[in-house]
Amino acid sequence: MANVNKAFGLRPLGKLGSNYNSDGDTQYKIASGTATAIFQGDTVTFGVSGGASTGFIVKHTPGAANILGVFLGCNYTDPTSKKPVWRNYYPGGIAADDIVAFVVDDPYAQFLVQASGVAGVTAIGQNADLVQTAAGNTTSGVSGLELSTGSLAAASALNVKVIGVTTDPSNSDLTAAYADLIVTINEHLYKAPTAGVS
Repeated sequence: MANVNKAFGLRPLGKLGSNYNSDGDTQYKIASGTATAIFQGDTVTFGVSGGASTGFIVKHTPGAANILGVFLGCNYTDPTSKKPVWRNYYPGGIAADDIVAFVVDDPYAQFLVQASGVAGVTAIGQNADLVQTAAGNTTSGVSGLELSTGSLAAASALNVKVIGVTTDPSNSDLTAAYADLIVTINEHLYKAPTAGVS
C-alpha cells in the first residue's frame, strides 16, 4: 500500500531507551523582530553573531550541525493589540521583547519524520540530513521538513539517526516513498562530543 505523502517536520514521539519520559519542553527566547518564520516541527538552534551565540533561538538550516531541538510553538504579547498570543508557529517579524519558544531539547528524544523518497529497510541504523521539501504551512502552522533519503549513510556528520519506522499501517512501507521514520537527533548541541555554537 502506498504511504501518504504529507510532510510534518519532526513530531515528538517519546524517549530513547527505558529512561523516564516527561514529554517536556524547555522555554527559550526569540529575539524581537527575528525575520525567519519557525514552524511546528522545525529544528532550531542558537543564533550566532560575531562568532558567538546570541542566546536567542533561530530556525536551524537543514543539513547544518548544532541542532538544539524541535520547535513546538511560542507565545508573546501582540505588539498591536497588547494581548497575549499563543501560536504553534512563529510567523516572523514580530516586534516584541517577550517571545517565548517551546522546544523539545532532550538529546535522547525520539521523533517521527517523513522520508523524502524510498528509505528501504537498510535505512534503520543509518544517519541522514533533513531537507526542506515544502514551505511551512501558515494555516496549520506545521513544518515542511523531511528526512533526505538521498543523504542516508553511515557518516557521523548528518542531522538524524534512523532507529525505526512507524507502526501506523498507512505510512510504514519502507519499500515505498514517504514512510514515517523514527529518528533521534544525531548532531545535537547537548550531546558530547560536539562543538559549541560559533
